[in-house]
This record gives sequence, structure tokens and C-alpha cells, in this order.
Amino acid sequence: FEGKLEGPIKDETTGDTVYSGDFSALTAPGKYKIEADGFGKSYNFAIGEDVHATLFYTTMRSYFLQRCGVEIHDGISKVHHPICHVNDGVMRQNEQETRDVTGGWHDAGDYGKYMSTAGVTVAQLLLLYESDPAKFAKFALNIPESGGALPDFLAEIKFELDWMLKMQDSDGGVFHKVNTMNFPGGVLPSDDTQTRYIYEKGTSDTAVFVGGAAVAARVFASVDAEYAGKLKEAA
Repeated sequence: FEGKLEGPIKDETTGDTVYSGDFSALTAPGKYKIEADGFGKSYNFAIGEDVHATLFYTTMRSYFLQRCGVEIHDGISKVHHPICHVNDGVMRQNEQETRDVTGGWHDAGDYGKYMSTAGVTVAQLLLLYESDPAKFAKFALNIPESGGALPDFLAEIKFELDWMLKMQDSDGGVFHKVNTMNFPGGVLPSDDTQTRYIYEKGTSDTAVFVGGAAVAARVFASVDAEYAGKLKEAA
């Protein structure tokens, strides 16, 4: 395949000088590289209908690897650690009171669990699912729930939703986060044994919970009507 590169164009974000090429007429799937006079050869890249499939698979499985309150023994990624954070959590305003807020996903940078990031992540993933339910429903993620009643994509999101539901108080308000007073540092989740506190309810946390639960209720209505009703009632 031959074509003409358009440019140079200065990318304002990176400051790089870039050229663009139109590969629309190239319809044969495969691995390719570009060779241009004065530039040499590019790295190999793929063209095809499924070029994002591996990225999607590994990204979605990263949520499974971030699960809290369970043992992870994953032969695919080789991530292993014993069960963690089974005592979540102690109420920050009254340390004599505890509440079962086990489960959910560890946050990206530490082992805390935050409603602000949980609600928006769940909502964005479910909006993605709604863009093409049949396509996303067929993806196998090789998680413990694989082969069950729910598509793997929704089963993984449900793991986080179950935790979110635990974070709602009886008055409808939603607690902000579950975390230690200090970050645990570079230890396995199972070795993070500091007291884990449940922090105060907040308007923004309640709002993001409502948004995430409402989107989830809409999506789950077609696959688990009972669970969808629970989510709708919570919202």
C-alpha cells in the first residue's frame, strides 16, 4: 500500500511535529509498518476490526486484579496475594462503631476505596456497555464469575456496585471513602493491617452514587431485574 503523508503538523499538546496518513483504502487485516523517505521505518502496528480487543481485555481484567477483600490467585497475570481487608471498616466519627464495607476495588494509587472514583468509573463503563451491549456481552474476561448468568463485563462491575451499596447509610446519604490514616506504602494488600476508617457522608459522594446506581439500574434491568430494582431503589 502506498499513500502520501500530510504535514508537517505541530501537535500543540506534546510540541511534536507529526504527519498523518489515510489508510482507509487498506482493507487487509495484518501487521504493518510505514517506510518513508527521510524518516526510516516505523514500529509495527496492526490494522483490523479487533485492534482494541487486547487492550480492552487487559484493561477490564485490571479491575478484577484490584478486588478487595478476596484472595487473588491469577494464573494469567501472575498476580497473587492472600485475602485482604476483611475488617473494613471502623467509623471515623465513632471508633466504637463498625460497618461491613468489605469488597469493591482498591483505588488506583493505594488500597483505599473512594466513592468519588467508584461512582464515575462504574457509570462510564456502563455507558460504554450501552453503546453496543451485544459486543461487550460476548467478551470473556477469565474471572471467577465467567460462565455465569451475567456477562463477564457486568459481573465485574457488579463487584464494585455491591460495595457501593454497602456505603449507603439508612438515611440515603453515602459515605465518602474507606481508608487508613496513612498510606500503607509498598506492601501487598494482605499486609496492609492498619485500621481502615469509614469517612463522613458527603453531598458530592451521594450524588455520584446516585448517578452510578441509576445508570446501573437501567443496564441491569435486562439481565437481572431484581438487582436492577435494588439499584433503582438505592438511587
